[in-house]
Amino acid sequence: MPGSLSDRGFALAAAVIVAASAVAMAAVNWGGFFYQDDFLFLRQGHDAAMSLSYLREGAFGHFFPGFRAAFWLQDRTVGLDHHVIVFVVAAVHVACLLAMLRLLILIFGRRPGTLVLLGMFGFSGLWLSGYLWWVSALQVMPATLLTIIVIDAHVRYLTWRRRRDIAVAALGLALALCFYEKPAQLVVLLPLLTLLAFSTAASFRGLLADLWGAWRLWAAFGVVLAVYAIAYLTGDFYVATVHPTAHTVISAVAQGWHQGFVPAFLGGPFTLVQHGSLGYPDPTRLLTVVDQLVVLGLVVLSVSRRRSAWRGWAFLATAFVINVAVIAWTRGGLLGAGVGRELKYLIDILPFAIVGIGLAFLPVARGPRAEAVPARSRPVPRPLVVLAATAFLTMFGVSAVRVARFWHGGDSARFGRTFDATREHLDTRQGTVYLDVDMPETVLSSAFQPYQRESVLLRLFGTRLRYAGQADRTLVVDPAGRVRPDAPLVQARLLPAKATIDGQPLPPDRGGAACLRSDDAPHLISIPLTAPLPPGRPYLRLRTRAPRPVRLRFPQQAGIEIGAIDPARRSVAQRLDGGPRPLYVPLESPGAGTVDLLIDPGNPICLEGGTVGVPATVG
Repeated sequence: MPGSLSDRGFALAAAVIVAASAVAMAAVNWGGFFYQDDFLFLRQGHDAAMSLSYLREGAFGHFFPGFRAAFWLQDRTVGLDHHVIVFVVAAVHVACLLAMLRLLILIFGRRPGTLVLLGMFGFSGLWLSGYLWWVSALQVMPATLLTIIVIDAHVRYLTWRRRRDIAVAALGLALALCFYEKPAQLVVLLPLLTLLAFSTAASFRGLLADLWGAWRLWAAFGVVLAVYAIAYLTGDFYVATVHPTAHTVISAVAQGWHQGFVPAFLGGPFTLVQHGSLGYPDPTRLLTVVDQLVVLGLVVLSVSRRRSAWRGWAFLATAFVINVAVIAWTRGGLLGAGVGRELKYLIDILPFAIVGIGLAFLPVARGPRAEAVPARSRPVPRPLVVLAATAFLTMFGVSAVRVARFWHGGDSARFGRTFDATREHLDTRQGTVYLDVDMPETVLSSAFQPYQRESVLLRLFGTRLRYAGQADRTLVVDPAGRVRPDAPLVQARLLPAKATIDGQPLPPDRGGAACLRSDDAPHLISIPLTAPLPPGRPYLRLRTRAPRPVRLRFPQQAGIEIGAIDPARRSVAQRLDGGPRPLYVPLESPGAGTVDLLIDPGNPICLEGGTVGVPATVG
C-alpha cells in the first residue's frame, strides 16, 4: 500500500519522535529552578505528617490530594534538586507520548499519518511555559497522562465492551482529579467523541441509543464525580473571587484561539509576555493572520478529502471552548481576558486536539465507522510532507529557544542564582540559605500574599539543600556576607472616622467605621492616615464588615479589581494554610497621606480600619 511502513520502521520512527521530544523539553527546562508556589506547597508538605487531613487541605480553591502527596514525597526524597525534577517531568512527558501513541494506533492504526499526529503532539508549543514550572507541571502532566489513558479505555470499551476497560477509565478519571479538576470535562467530551467517531446513527433516537449502549461507562464516571463532589463540598476549598463578565469570557475565548492555542499549536514562532504567574504567547499580527489562514487551509483540505472531516473539527472546537471558558470564569476576574492564552491552561486541550485532527484527516480503524483504506489512496506528496515537517520543527525550535530565554531570565532562574550566590555566605553554625520569594509586582491578588514579605529558609546538608522553614520577613545577604532584614516597613494606621466620599465628609457609625450603603453609583472613598508615608509601593491591610462579598477597586491601579471581601471573616482575607490571611496589595504611593478606594455600585460595606506599610530605604 502506498505510503505504508513496516512494523519495524513504524516503531523506529515513533521511538525517534519520543526521544527527540523528551530531550528538547528537558533542554528547555534545564536552566530553570523552583518558583513561588513551589516553596509554599513544599513548606506545607514539610510541616505536615502524611494524613487524610493534609491530603484534603485546600489551596487557592483546589482539591488535589495527589498533588499534595507529591510535595510531601519530594521534601523527604529529592528535596530541592531541580535536575532530578527535570528528569521526572521528562519521564512523565515520555509516558504521555507513549500513551498517545497507543491511543492513536487504536483509533487510526499503524499509518504514517499516526506518526505525524504523534510528532504534532510531542513538539507542540503548548507544552512550553507551564511544562517548566514545577507546580504547574505537577498538575497538568499527570492529569494529561491520565486523560489520555481514560480516552484510550473509553475507545476500547466501545470496541470490545470489556468491563475491565470501564474499571481502567473510572480509575484513570479518579486519579486525574487528584491532580487537577479540569479532567472532569471528559464526562462531556467522551459522549461527544462517541457520537462523532463511533456512531452511524442518522436520527436523534439512534444517537441516544448509541449513548445508552455505553451506560455502564457513564454510570462509572458518575460515581467517580459524585465521590469527588462530596469530598470537595465537605471540605474547606471555597475561595472568594471576582467572576468576570460575559464579555471577558468571550474575549478570553477569542484571545485564546487567535493568540494562544493556534500559534502555539502550530509551533509559532512566538515569544512570551509576563502575565500572572508565567506568561502568554505574543505572536505578531502578521503571524496571527498567517496561522488562521493555515487553519482555514487545513479545514478546506480535510473536507475536500473526507466528507466526515467536520466531525474532527467540531470535536476540537468544543474541547477548546469548554476548556478556555472554564478558565476564564474561574481566573478571568482577577487576571483578565489574557488568561485565555496562558499556555499552562491550554495544555489540557492537546490530547483532544490531536484526536480531532486525526478524525478530520484519517479514517477510523475501529468501531462501526471504521473505514478501509482504498488500495489507490491519494497520498500527500513526500516533498510537501518534508517541507511541512521542517517548517513545523523549525518554528517550534525558535519558540523553544525564546521561551527558554524568558524562563531562564525570570524569577525562577533568579532564585536559582540566589542559591548559588548565598552558598558562599552560609552561616557556618546553621548552614542556612535565605531565599527571597517576593511576588512580582505585576500580580495583584490576595491569593499571593505569602510572597509579599517572606523568605524561604533552607539548610545545607553536605552539598544538598533541603527545605527548613519560612521567615516572616524578607531576608537578604549583603555584600559583606551578613544576613539582615530587607526594607523594613514604615507603617501608618487608617482613620475611617475622618473618611470622605466623593470629596464630602462620610459620617462614621457608632463604632467609628466608614459605612457606604448600597446604591446605583460607584463612589470614591478617601481614608486619611495617621501620618504621611514616604514614596514607594505600600501594602494595605483592611478591616471591614459587609453583608455579602464586595469588590474593591483601587483607582491608582487603572481599574484592576482586587479580590473580594468575605463577610464571614470580616476582613479582606484569603483562606490559606488552614486560616485567613489579610490581603496585602501593592498600591501606588498614597499621595498626601490618604488611601483611595473605588467602591462599585450595589456594594454596601463598612471600613473599620487598617494599616498601610511602605518599605523603608535601607542604606
